[in-house]
Order: sequence, then C-alpha cells, then structure tokens
Amino acid sequence: MKETGNVDVRDILSDSRRKITDQNKTRLRHVIKVVELCGRQELPLRCHRDCGRFRTEEPDHNDGVFRSALRLRLDAADEAINDSFKNAPRNVSYISWQTQKKIISLFGNQIVKDVANVKFFSMLADETSDTGHVEQLSLSLRFEKTTRLIKNFYVSFDLLQPLWKL
Repeated sequence: MKETGNVDVRDILSDSRRKITDQNKTRLRHVIKVVELCGRQELPLRCHRDCGRFRTEEPDHNDGVFRSALRLRLDAADEAINDSFKNAPRNVSYISWQTQKKIISLFGNQIVKDVANVKFFSMLADETSDTGHVEQLSLSLRFEKTTRLIKNFYVSFDLLQPLWKL
C-alpha cells in the first residue's frame, strides 16, 4: 500500500523493470538493424572468431562483419546505448548466433507473408562456378510489393554436384 510520504515498493520494482525492458528493446533494435544490413548487402554474419562477450572497443583480431557493423552503429549512438551493450548480462546481449538465426527466420516469415499477398512472383536460379571451379546455384525471389516497387530477395546459395560425378 502506498502511504503519504512513503514510496511503494511495487512502484520501484515496476520502474526498474520498465528500464530494463527498454534497454533490452534498444539493444535488440540495434542487433536487428545490423542483421538486416548484412542480409541486404549479402554479407556473412559470422566468422570463426565471433564468439564470446561483445566489446565496443576494436579487438586485436577480425571478429566478423556482424560485430564490426554493430560496433560501427554503436559508435554513432549515444553513450547510454553503448553502456547498455557494455554492461549487458550475457544472456540478454542478443548477439548470439541463435538470436541472429531467429531474426533471420522472422524476416523470412515476413517475406513469405508478402509473397502470399501478391499476384505474380518469380524464382530466379543462376548457376556459376567460383574461383575454385566449384559449381554453385543461387536462388532469388522477385515480386512486386506495391505498384512499381519490385523486391528482390536472396533465398539460398547451394553447392552443386558436378555433372561428371553423377
């Protein structure tokens, strides 16, 4: 109960919980934007040294596109957001590969919903060989989202078995 001149414990806990929730949402918003950027530019999210605690300072080694892009984004943000990432508990930093996969899955679900609501769409398939002479197949999806706005989405990139091996 709240009495005159006294502070209710529930109000203090509620305010503290709201601040934590706001910090988590802000961190997640930045992570989503970096995942979206990497997807649009067809950049890899992970490399072989991108595990462990996230540091806002530049590391001695290359820790991947995702972490570098997030660091760049945070460099332009205010100090409170930087502190939010620096002091985040490991279980709510939202930079793990599991979180990245979940975000990508949510983007994919949205694309499927968008395609379900259009009249026409096309799948583009292109085979090419890389510098190591490995045949690869890329699949892309193209559809008209609104009048005169054509959307292209990369779907997958798969290695092909050479015809002479069949």
